[in-house]
Amino acid sequence: MWAPTLVGIGHQWRAVSLDTFHTCAIDDAQRLWCWGRGLEGQLGLGNHELQPAPVVLTQEWQAVSVGRFHTCAINLQSRVWCAGNNSNGELGIGDTQDRNELTELNLPQ
Repeated sequence: MWAPTLVGIGHQWRAVSLDTFHTCAIDDAQRLWCWGRGLEGQLGLGNHELQPAPVVLTQEWQAVSVGRFHTCAINLQSRVWCAGNNSNGELGIGDTQDRNELTELNLPQ
């Protein structure tokens, strides 16, 4: 029988986003955590994680959204960062290279 399970004991979560293979969440300290399948780089960690793992410890985050094989998050400076499969340019970085780490979008002003 499948049943809900408490995740990230000791954390207070303010946002969560999930898709087929992975999940990311932001805690009350505005840290980004991801877990699940990381084969395409969508965790921003370069590997799989069975439990929440911190992503980019030098940033604080306000929002996160995951797709099937990619993740994008917005930091406190309202800048967008993305990681994962980019074969169709879905990361918005301007190329089709996959990213294993969150990469900041540099949009023209």
